[in-house]
Amino acid sequence: MNMDFNIVKDLLTKQPFSKDLSCFIVFGSSVANSNMGNTPQDVDVCVVVNNREADLQSITEFIFKCFPGPDYRIYILDEIESQLPFMDKGVGLFAMEYFANGISLFGKNIFIDELKKVDTNKLKDSYMDKIFEYIIRIREVRFSLAYDGKYRFWHIHKYIIRLIIDILLYEDIIQYSDLHAKSKYELISLAKENGIIPRELEVNFDSSISLYLLYDQINLYLINKKFKYSFK
Repeated sequence: MNMDFNIVKDLLTKQPFSKDLSCFIVFGSSVANSNMGNTPQDVDVCVVVNNREADLQSITEFIFKCFPGPDYRIYILDEIESQLPFMDKGVGLFAMEYFANGISLFGKNIFIDELKKVDTNKLKDSYMDKIFEYIIRIREVRFSLAYDGKYRFWHIHKYIIRLIIDILLYEDIIQYSDLHAKSKYELISLAKENGIIPRELEVNFDSSISLYLLYDQINLYLINKKFKYSFK
């Protein structure tokens, strides 16, 4: 069972490693409604330590004590301040945006200021990286023999929404900070209004067939759209 964020916030100040923390952030779906008292089942954690002598083992054990099975990452401050290209696990610069919109349970969220320094074109390129990744993820599970129907449905439901979000972000139709207030139905409406999917397409999030049709329409939109991708 995950701890309430307020409890974790209090516990962090009492840990021996607290002196080594720049910030301890929860982000993503964990804080989508910004409700500190409503802790979700899946928690995403980002920790930044301010020196290389920090006890990373103790920090990791603390994370797992508070959030069983968390999705977490630990950065050292000098990595962020270096010339290394910033990224999350399997994610490009896009990570900076969802870290910046997270809630810091300890220290100042350094990614808020770091995000202001980001090259907009590189950020858009990172959206496109994720868009292509989601296309492949959905297709793989859709036709794989390794998964049952329940998992297939869960997977396409999850990643079709992410696919739509990243297209809307790339096209500057929404901002990442707007997402917490948008339902999946509102995202579909925005996609229709902006020509990403046909207005007449009926989307039923309880039907795998409907979601596959939605996926195919989005795929066609991406193929026919002439995106400006700076890596090419």
